[in-house]
Amino acid sequence: MIGGNFADDRGNIAIAAEHSERQGLIKSQRPFSAQATSTTRTFPTGRFVENVDNPITQAAINAVFAKYGVSAAGAPSQGLSNIGFNVDGTLFGTGVFNDPEDVTNLKPTAGVNPNLNFLPDFYSYNFDIINLLVLPYQRDSVFGVANYKVSDALEFFAQGGWTKYSSATALAPTPVSTTVRRTALSPRDATSNLIEPGGRASAFVVPVTNPFISADLRALLNSRTGDSATFVGSGANEAFQVSKRFLDTGLRQETLTNEVVQGLLGVRGEFAPGWNYEAYASKGKTTITDSLGGNVNVQKVQGLLEAIDGGASQCDGGFNPFGVQPLSQDCIDFVSEPAFTTTEFTQEIFQGYITGNVFEMPAGPVSVVLGAEHRKFTYQYDAGTLNGPIAGFNVDGTLFGTGVFNDPEDVTNLKPTAGVNPNLNFLPD
Repeated sequence: MIGGNFADDRGNIAIAAEHSERQGLIKSQRPFSAQATSTTRTFPTGRFVENVDNPITQAAINAVFAKYGVSAAGAPSQGLSNIGFNVDGTLFGTGVFNDPEDVTNLKPTAGVNPNLNFLPDFYSYNFDIINLLVLPYQRDSVFGVANYKVSDALEFFAQGGWTKYSSATALAPTPVSTTVRRTALSPRDATSNLIEPGGRASAFVVPVTNPFISADLRALLNSRTGDSATFVGSGANEAFQVSKRFLDTGLRQETLTNEVVQGLLGVRGEFAPGWNYEAYASKGKTTITDSLGGNVNVQKVQGLLEAIDGGASQCDGGFNPFGVQPLSQDCIDFVSEPAFTTTEFTQEIFQGYITGNVFEMPAGPVSVVLGAEHRKFTYQYDAGTLNGPIAGFNVDGTLFGTGVFNDPEDVTNLKPTAGVNPNLNFLPD
């Protein structure tokens, strides 16, 4: 803070500035929070979602896992959707809680991040390893006030301030659970021609023509002989579901920024003996911006999966959902859906008044105040453009991210008042 007088002490000015900052801390930086205390079935490795009407056979599962040195007794059980994907194309059993069926053939390459609280009983992704424990925060502000007295009849005064502060919170990378239908019933639904009319999926739908299907997964798919009413095709040719968490699009991070600007300028003084005036104008604006990252456009990802080249013609390298496979920056940009909302408040006030003593009464002088005030308040909300089948933060609201609203208030008031300043010495003892 700095300030001082000037012009033979007829003027004064003071300015204050402040900066404060708190660094974020992720949970893996502290032993007590490094492992998640709850579980998830949506893995970055991807997980095969079985279909009860067109199941893979236990014999096929046993045969594939026998190649990994896993006995039939230790192989994943058919019908439980307990098969995940290693990065090398092999499969692993995710295990069953408090059951002899443990995790088998898991290859913990980068990004797999098993929750060590539960291994080897079952595999769960440790989503807390990159979650925030302490939220980052930053605040900057500047405030100034000044006045200058020309004479008793005229004094200028002013003040202004600016404050900006931001904080962030984050969740683990996006687990995709958006509904997929043949025909969308809601703007939030993704669509796919791999779904039969009236059918519904809650994970990605993959055609058997996808070029990233490994030989071991193909062996399981080829063992199917049923026909699901949900998916197009039958038996070995029927599409199937894969549950997936997107690591490459990063944390689902929300950054909230508030910026406040306000200023005031006025004059005051004595214009006649016992009569004073004051007038000022002020304006302020608050802008609140809420930005969201880490969202995934499910429709675009579904399009990559259905492409005969695995999406390579749509973005560099396409999308391989089987294992924690690297995704090119081109594909990250293609499937990512950043979002924002902006709220803005503005207020204007113009006020002026005069005050003085009109006449004397035994109890004291009778004073009068005559004033006028004009106020204007504006509220504006912009929900951004995010719409459609988006996975990430739980976006909700009937507007689906579209619309701007204004609610102005424009008021002018006259404020005449009168009163008596009592002379208490006039009262008897």
